[in-house]
Amino acid sequence: MIVREPEWEKKNWGRVNHAFYNDSVGVSCLEVKAGHCCSIHRHLFRDNLFTVQKGIIVVDIIDYESIEWDKDTFSLLPLMILSRHVLRPGDTLQVPIEVVHRFNVLEDGYVTELYTPHLACDRVLMEDIDRYNEGGDVDLNCLKKELEKQGLL
Repeated sequence: MIVREPEWEKKNWGRVNHAFYNDSVGVSCLEVKAGHCCSIHRHLFRDNLFTVQKGIIVVDIIDYESIEWDKDTFSLLPLMILSRHVLRPGDTLQVPIEVVHRFNVLEDGYVTELYTPHLACDRVLMEDIDRYNEGGDVDLNCLKKELEKQGLL
């Protein structure tokens, strides 16, 4: 039996501990901070399962075709959000391979991510992320108003 101290990696949305990885499965523990979001990204060879332990996150599923860059500022132009999922403690959401997504943090908390290899790959690859930005701050008031209009809050 092996006991090890967590190795936390700082992120702009909080921090992550890649708790366990082998060829078949990967488990990451996320400590998330309200008012922040992760990068817009997709995984090329693994499926991603979010489970919220504490707090509230909003996972946006984004249309890959809508990803465009402003040639002058090198920033992303407005995206088309295909679906939005509000996850509370106990909720789970699977994001399949190659689906562009991001999470926004509404309330501080803890999220577990479970990764499994897709059929196209024989193992979990940590380096399979295709990122479109770095993530950062979220206007919580604006996000909450959008969610209320959509009947999600």
